[in-house]
Amino acid sequence: MNFLENISFKYKLFIPLVFTMSILGIFLWQNYKLSNFIEKQLLSINQHEIWLNTVTQSISRNINNLTVHFVNQALQNKVDDHARKEAALTFENINQQIQHIHDSTFLHDERIQKSLYNLLNRLQGYYAILLDLPEAYQDSPEDAIYTIISLGSVNNKIQDELHVLIATSKEQLNQKIESMQKIATDNKTTNILITIVAMALLIIFNLFIIYEFLGSIRILKEFNKSFYDFLHGRISKIKEITHLPKDEIGQILHLINDNTKQAQNLIAKERELSLEINQLNSTLEQRVQNALVEITTLNTEIEDTQREVIFTMGAIGESRSKETGNHVRRVAEYSKLLAILYGLDEREANLIKEASPMHDIGKVAIPDNILNKPGKLTNEEFAIMQTHAKIGYDMLKHSNRPILKTAAIIAYQHHEKYNGKGYPNGLKGDQIHIYGQITAIADVFDALGSDRVYKKAWPLEKILKLFEGEKGKHFHPELTEIFLDNIDAFLEIRDQFLDLRQKVEEVQIA
Repeated sequence: MNFLENISFKYKLFIPLVFTMSILGIFLWQNYKLSNFIEKQLLSINQHEIWLNTVTQSISRNINNLTVHFVNQALQNKVDDHARKEAALTFENINQQIQHIHDSTFLHDERIQKSLYNLLNRLQGYYAILLDLPEAYQDSPEDAIYTIISLGSVNNKIQDELHVLIATSKEQLNQKIESMQKIATDNKTTNILITIVAMALLIIFNLFIIYEFLGSIRILKEFNKSFYDFLHGRISKIKEITHLPKDEIGQILHLINDNTKQAQNLIAKERELSLEINQLNSTLEQRVQNALVEITTLNTEIEDTQREVIFTMGAIGESRSKETGNHVRRVAEYSKLLAILYGLDEREANLIKEASPMHDIGKVAIPDNILNKPGKLTNEEFAIMQTHAKIGYDMLKHSNRPILKTAAIIAYQHHEKYNGKGYPNGLKGDQIHIYGQITAIADVFDALGSDRVYKKAWPLEKILKLFEGEKGKHFHPELTEIFLDNIDAFLEIRDQFLDLRQKVEEVQIA
């Protein structure tokens, strides 16, 4: 007699029951730890992406703000120890931010370290050029302009390094996300295998108990076939066994049914876990899309900042001749409107608008006694004043950037006349670039309608009469006709960007 027959059936079932519950407990615990780990890792990655974007934006913003502020002080000869200390503090803060990026546990890639090293070198060169600007201005205004251009060039390289840093960091973080996805996928496969193994072992244990303790091959075969058909969906429920011994066989079958229900619960748990993993993958995709949107926004902000620096440099040049920043703003808007009315496309019209504020940048090299003389200039003084066109061109011609190349053309040719009597080269007709001819009309229109040190603003009727008389002489005839036919649109722009003094006078009159 098999010794198992002398053991109570409830104790016989204890072995497979403990084994099944142990596997189930380990399975659930491991899945809980893995899910918690993946969630924490993804949260850390998302927080790090936001932090890195914030730091790079702060670095870019600090550099651009420092450039505008320090250049303005240098050109006004106001750089003192306090200004230098402020610059030093700003660069110390930037270096600390870069060090934080370097120390980040998420960013230990050689390309990122190389990008940080290049960025530090660019910043050191930028800082050296910035501190050299006051001495360059005292030596020669022209040297100061070249120094400012060098600052802009290094600033652009710094912005490029920031782009490289963000792109490389994004690539590394994406690799981490892909690693988390792979872990989740591998875990899903492992869960399926564990479930299959657990169910197989459970069946084996139960079959062993049945074979060992029922003592009836017929009953065992009937039950086994019924159970097998149930697992494969051939029947809706296990066939009831009608012939039961008067021992614990009934309890055994009852426990087998319980274990079958547990197996069904395991399958349900596995399906729920698969659904959670799918939802997690969807969340990961959404976070990646959000990160891409943030990077695109950052790139747009950097481009807008570059345009603002160009506009500010143009305003600095105009401010030396006691003109307001709204002069260059109006000239920019007039130029874009006239370019569109002439038939240029939106891209080219925007290029003229962004470049036109630099049309008089060469005036930074003209002495104040000539630039701000209230009376008529002598021939010698006017000859010096005319050099600002060539100076502005020489300052800008070496750049390969579309905006600065356009600005160089405008600075060089906006004082040329259609009849060939302009300066500096006496160009005639179509020899004058259309950019220069458009800006010439915008500049003269705004200059005549504004107070200057040497004259009062002209009334509109007198201005329109002058343009009518200079059509085909000073100005391009077709552009002049378009300008006069659409004068109301140009007046709307003028009213929109009035100088502060004009706004005050309007309030007082009202």
